[in-house]
Formats: sequence, structure tokens, C-alpha cells
Amino acid sequence: MGNIPFILNIKDRPVVAIGGGNSAQRRTATLLEAEAAITVISPKTNQLSMTCIDSF
Repeated sequence: MGNIPFILNIKDRPVVAIGGGNSAQRRTATLLEAEAAITVISPKTNQLSMTCIDSF
């Protein structure tokens, strides 16, 4: 299956990030930079995840 890149304006839009691994952490950082209203659903978080979230 191929990827289709596209651009969305998600500023102040609700976004759900599921997972707490390294990949989810990178995606969450990108969503934070885009100023999305993020809800994170994860069975666990690590210190780096919390630092990333707290920085915004």
C-alpha cells in the first residue's frame, strides 16, 4: 500500500493520538507544533512523553 501525503490545517481542531511508543511520541510532537487540541490515549507514558507535552 502506498502513502498519500496531504496537508491539513488542524490548529485548534480535536485530534486523538493513540499509543505511547516512540512513533506516537514523534507524531504527538508534530501535532503539538501544529497547535492541535490533542487527546492522548495510552496505557503508559514515559518521562520524554511528559516533557514533550508539558513543553506546550
